[in-house]
Amino acid sequence: MFHMIPGKYLPNAVLETKEQPGGISRIECAAECQSNPKCKSFNIRSANTVCELNSAVDFTPTKVALVDDAASRHYTKVPHDCADYYGVDGVHCINVNSMNRQLRVSCEEGWTVLMRRTGPDLSFDRPWLEYRDGFGDVTGDHWLGLEAFHHLTNQGNYSFMVEVKSLITGRYYWESHHGFRIGPESEKYVFNEFPQGVGNLSQNAVYWSFLFDMPFSTFDAENDNDDNRNCAEAFEGDGVNGVHNIYVKSMGKQLRVSCEAGWTVLMRRTGPDLNFNRSWTDYRIGFGDVTGDYWLGLEAFHHLTYQGNYSLMVEVRSLPTDNYYWEIHHGFRIGPESEKYVFSEFSQGDGTLIQDPEYWPSHFGMPFTTFDNDNDDENDRDCAELFQGGWWYRECTLIALTARMATTGNCTQFCFAHFKHFGVPKGERGVKTHLLNWAVMKIKKIE
Repeated sequence: MFHMIPGKYLPNAVLETKEQPGGISRIECAAECQSNPKCKSFNIRSANTVCELNSAVDFTPTKVALVDDAASRHYTKVPHDCADYYGVDGVHCINVNSMNRQLRVSCEEGWTVLMRRTGPDLSFDRPWLEYRDGFGDVTGDHWLGLEAFHHLTNQGNYSFMVEVKSLITGRYYWESHHGFRIGPESEKYVFNEFPQGVGNLSQNAVYWSFLFDMPFSTFDAENDNDDNRNCAEAFEGDGVNGVHNIYVKSMGKQLRVSCEAGWTVLMRRTGPDLNFNRSWTDYRIGFGDVTGDYWLGLEAFHHLTYQGNYSLMVEVRSLPTDNYYWEIHHGFRIGPESEKYVFSEFSQGDGTLIQDPEYWPSHFGMPFTTFDNDNDDENDRDCAELFQGGWWYRECTLIALTARMATTGNCTQFCFAHFKHFGVPKGERGVKTHLLNWAVMKIKKIE
């Protein structure tokens, strides 16, 4: 494949001249160049009667500048990678024969840049298709694309170089390996084995071996060998708070969740803005924003808690004192939708929230109830309608963390966690009730 520059020709590099008084076509001249291993470009001059085969290209460091000539055209072979652009860094076009098209790539000292990441602006939390096709801007941060990785590295024998800088010190590390190759999409872009290289990046000789023969994974195409299924497993304990993706094998997909000290947050409610008076479908699939207030979804509750043995932690704050209360129970599990997400029995726990030992057992064996799917034990009324929030109601007199949010002055009975009968500390049955303005439910796997 050749790139044409009209009105120009390259002097002082002519290998051979072909003249045809009747005219010579671009195709004929290109064929002559292709048949000569030393030919890197050609000129068509003198009104299409002269074909000049050149030993140089217009982008080499030792090039002679192209000369203007309206009767000439210069044709340059498009390189297969950045090696031919050595000494001329920047964005260039390369020809990848097996892709049957050109790629715009960033070249650095003859290296073809596959990925550049210099800051937080470009998101790398992307689906399979974007990792396959590439994203970003080759003039800055970008991912060239797995399809390009495959075709480029299967053109010949390639070296692979990784360069990084540390966050605190800004120290530079590098590593280079020979024989780098990425497999085709049919093999999920498998990372092929290469020999040990040189550099100061990975002192552990077995590090790269963990990648050998591994297919590529994204949040919507999980191909790794890891069964990270919750915040504690995915992020090794207590140190990585914030929103993350966790893979739930029984759901066949990843979930975006909020992690707090290794706990996976199922529900967060810190104010009145998010409406919890929702339908069965909303409670099943979830609602809200995991960066703030949200309900992760009963389907997620079920699949997460069936992955192993989980603890449940409930945290609340009361009105008007803003006192904090908490409680932890072990063996928390939510049943499948076929059982209406039944609240399974767990052992008595510890904490400062519920003084009455009968409170949590009142949930045991109870299906979930919403205003459009009444499953409570009240025959003549729907507790979800009264409390204006879905919950595992047995009766309409118990707390519900999803109920209507109220203030001390406007709640008479059915409010957000209105502890009318089973009080928080210092609450008495039927009197001195406590209202809540903040609540979190979260789970953590028991080791």
